[in-house]
Amino acid sequence: MAEYVDQVYYTKTYYGEDVDDALFSRYLARATDIINSLTCYQLVKQGGLDKLELWQQELVKKAVCAQIEYYQIEGLTADQGQSESGSSFSLSKFSVSAKSNTISRQAQRASPAAIAALRAAGLLNESGVSIRVI
Repeated sequence: MAEYVDQVYYTKTYYGEDVDDALFSRYLARATDIINSLTCYQLVKQGGLDKLELWQQELVKKAVCAQIEYYQIEGLTADQGQSESGSSFSLSKFSVSAKSNTISRQAQRASPAAIAALRAAGLLNESGVSIRVI
């Protein structure tokens, strides 16, 4: 399957969070899968990124980079709807939890920035699916 960005683009153009070289290809493959899924494989069916307008190509690249960065920050378990970031803490008898049960597992799989970029490009498949980011 086609990859829409490379590590040079991610680092030098997108200025994403540092990703270890050994993890980058794994994150890229997963991010590409998520982007293709969110677009119902429109890019694959149409023959690739170069079939889009230039502005749409840039937004797809940003979506992939945002998803890679999301994995770097949240961990790959975000792909299964679980976040590794600190969602709660306790100090003595005091406890705070930022976890919300209103966010669906599916919504947690995709970066909010990736969803926004795909929506702006007109590529986000929203037919009959409710994607909310809180």
